[in-house]
Amino acid sequence: MRLLTVVWMVPPAPGRRWSARGRRCLDRSIRPPHRQRNRWSTRHALVALALATAGIASATAPARAAHGAPIPVLTTEPEYAKRLLDAGQPLAFVDLRPAADFARSRLPHARSIPLPELRRRYHEIPRAELVILYCDCPAEELAAAFRFVVAEGYQNASVLAEGFNGWIKRGYPVEPR
Repeated sequence: MRLLTVVWMVPPAPGRRWSARGRRCLDRSIRPPHRQRNRWSTRHALVALALATAGIASATAPARAAHGAPIPVLTTEPEYAKRLLDAGQPLAFVDLRPAADFARSRLPHARSIPLPELRRRYHEIPRAELVILYCDCPAEELAAAFRFVVAEGYQNASVLAEGFNGWIKRGYPVEPR
């Protein structure tokens, strides 16, 4: 934000004596500069004020306080998730696929919260573990689910890159029902 400071200074009249700061006329027959008024300086002050207001209004972007700022989608590569799983790290896989798909096969220790039920059941996701969301849905839907979970306070959430199919493609283990 730019700040415009306007200083008005009226030069002392020739032959007049002024105090050191220029506030008082020692000749008492004339008013001090800050009390002098004339049409020219008032008009210019109004123009300067209008220009300063226009400059500030056009120079500053509206403050959004991070409301509406896009949240980047954090992804976890399947290889990294597999290494964490093998090392015994606390992971929470959240399967956003329909319950029928979850019943057929799922990632190890995954929880089923179908995408349409996420807003109602998000509290079932543990907060202490690394949360990895996955599904076979379009990327936009998965990104929306991630943003919702982050907006609800889960700072440890990410999305499994390539989803469930990427896990299967690498030959990693799944749990059948």
